[in-house]
Amino acid sequence: MNETIDTHLFAEIILSEGVTLMYRCEDDGDFFEYYLGLNGRKVAVCLSDEYITEQTAKEYLHLLGLSDLIDRLFFKKG
Repeated sequence: MNETIDTHLFAEIILSEGVTLMYRCEDDGDFFEYYLGLNGRKVAVCLSDEYITEQTAKEYLHLLGLSDLIDRLFFKKG
């Protein structure tokens, strides 16, 4: 089973880690937020999707320079 994370919660987490919200836009009824990562990379997140997969969240974290956060968020004990 593929785990998911709430998209809005994910956005709050990355902002709390120092990622910058550059701007928001709407395209064909979908809402996007564009973020500037700690490493200078830009990532767009579709907020119209209620959830994103764990794999997508991990890829976004890596692209945004937050690779160290992956284990803290997704490491499952036991």
